[in-house]
Amino acid sequence: MSKLFIIVLALSIPLFSCASSKIQQPVNNIDTISEEEYEVISTVLNYAEFDKVHTWHTPEPIFNIYQQTYLHHRLKSESGVIIENKEILLSRIERNSNTKLDISLLEDFSQKNKKAYMWENKFSLSKHFVLVPETQEPRIEISRVGFNSDHTQAILYYGRQASLAGNGIIVLLLKENNKWTIRYIFDVWVS
Repeated sequence: MSKLFIIVLALSIPLFSCASSKIQQPVNNIDTISEEEYEVISTVLNYAEFDKVHTWHTPEPIFNIYQQTYLHHRLKSESGVIIENKEILLSRIERNSNTKLDISLLEDFSQKNKKAYMWENKFSLSKHFVLVPETQEPRIEISRVGFNSDHTQAILYYGRQASLAGNGIIVLLLKENNKWTIRYIFDVWVS
């Protein structure tokens, strides 16, 4: 009887290890922050115009980046829907940026920002940065990046919070010649 138990136990170990390895993997790639998302965000953070407004006077220019992905409450409804009327927002961005956009851009953005994720130290920045908790100010808050279906358009939320002052913007980027460039910046809020 004990030999039979040992044989059954030995045969069942691989089954349990296979099952547990399936559980540990992401359900789909939406739960994984891609290298391309870090590349897009790094493009925005390295944008020279942001240096004038979004870095603080320290011995070395530094970014305090909120360690969790973030989407301002003004982009969400009480029911939790992100950007309720995507067509209106898409139309406004298209009109102001003179760029035809794919609705999949905002659908991907909405889907990825339904919950928060933790950033990793994978940004490629020309200035020093640290990932900080929500309680630390000043800080930069960044959403996940939404892409259109062929990954030639990207959109993200970028906010800056410093005590009682701050602002939030949506940034549209286009991929041209294998390089992301900022096409349009849209103000969401200012305080």
